[in-house]
Amino acid sequence: MVVTLDRPDHLNAFTGAMGAALSAAYADADADDVVRAVVVTGAGRAFCAGADLELAGGDTFAAPSDEAFTASPIDPPAWKVRKPVIAAINGHAIGIGLTLAMQCDIRIVADDAKLGFVHVRRGVIPDAHSHWTAPPSRRLRPRRRSPPDRAHVHRHRGG
Repeated sequence: MVVTLDRPDHLNAFTGAMGAALSAAYADADADDVVRAVVVTGAGRAFCAGADLELAGGDTFAAPSDEAFTASPIDPPAWKVRKPVIAAINGHAIGIGLTLAMQCDIRIVADDAKLGFVHVRRGVIPDAHSHWTAPPSRRLRPRRRSPPDRAHVHRHRGG
């Protein structure tokens, strides 16, 4: 199943409606035995450029409607889906955009993507369990690419 964050004219900036749709997609994928894996990507040139701070009268920061408060607008989060969830990070993943990607089992990142947890620059506590998903990322390192003339080729030498 491919799930596309689809607000390319706003670099897929996150809204409450987007969170509800992503939650429903994760729940559907988890319940459907035909689905073998979930790939999350963004439409256009960004994965998700963070929370939509300009949505007039929007629901990005709306108060929860029930008494079960959570700091995460995604339920279930990607790590609770019983199938592999892959983030295909095709461009910027900033703030909650990077948090969503970090919740996935596997992250594939475009060479020109920009990644950042920038919550504290705005005086905001990081959201959606990023305090839990970010610490393991310190161990992540970009894969070194072999120069074309030194590609990994195993040759059998007869003898």
